[in-house]
Amino acid sequence: HVAPGVRPEVLHLEALADADATLLAEQLLRDETGDRTTRIAEIVREAKGHPLFLDELARHAGVHPVQSGQVQLLDDAIRERVAHVDDQGRWVLSLVALAGGPIAQGVVAHAAQLPADDFHRCLSTLRALRLVRTAGTRQSDQIEPYHARIAGAVLATESSESRRKLHERLARALEAMGDSDLVDLSTHWAGAGEKRRAAVYAAKAAQRAADVLAFDRAAVLY
Repeated sequence: HVAPGVRPEVLHLEALADADATLLAEQLLRDETGDRTTRIAEIVREAKGHPLFLDELARHAGVHPVQSGQVQLLDDAIRERVAHVDDQGRWVLSLVALAGGPIAQGVVAHAAQLPADDFHRCLSTLRALRLVRTAGTRQSDQIEPYHARIAGAVLATESSESRRKLHERLARALEAMGDSDLVDLSTHWAGAGEKRRAAVYAAKAAQRAADVLAFDRAAVLY
C-alpha cells in the first residue's frame, strides 16, 4: 500500500546482459566444483537474463548435478520448488496460473473453495516461494503468477480434464463475485467446454466494445 501523498514510480527493468548474468551466476555457483564454466554458460543461456531464474537454476544445479553439456531446464527447477507446496497451495497456484494475468484474490478464494485461514496460509507460502505476487490482502486486491514462465511450468503438468475443471471453477467464481470482465467469463466458460455460455458473454463483450466505437475489438469478439 502507498502512503497518502506519495506518488509511486514504476521502474521497468530490462534483462541482464550476458556479461552481468555470467557474473551473477559465478557468485551463485562460487561453492560448486567441477566444470563451472560450462555449467554457468548453460544457466545464463536458459535464464535469458532474468535474475530470479538465474538464482533458481543455480539452486537446482546445487541439488541436481548434471553432466557437462547437459542443459539446465528452468521448468524442472520451477517444478522442484512447486513440489514443496501442499495440495491446497498447489490448487490455488494452478488457479492463478490458469488465470494468467492479475485476478482478484476474492475470485481465486471463491474458486478454490477454501476456508479464509487456509487460503491466506496458501498465499503466504506461495509468496515466500516467489511463485505468486500479490497487491495487498483485500479480496479486491490482485494476485498473479510471479512470472509467465512459472505459470507455464505449472500448467504443463495439468491434464486437459484438470484444466477444464480449473476453468469451470474460475468461471463460476467470476459469476458469483459479480465480475464484469465479460471476456474473462467467455474465455473460462470456453475452456470449461461450455461453448454456449462462452458465446453469450463474448457477444455481450462485443456489443460493449461496439458501444464505445472499438469496432476492431468488437469484430474479434463476434
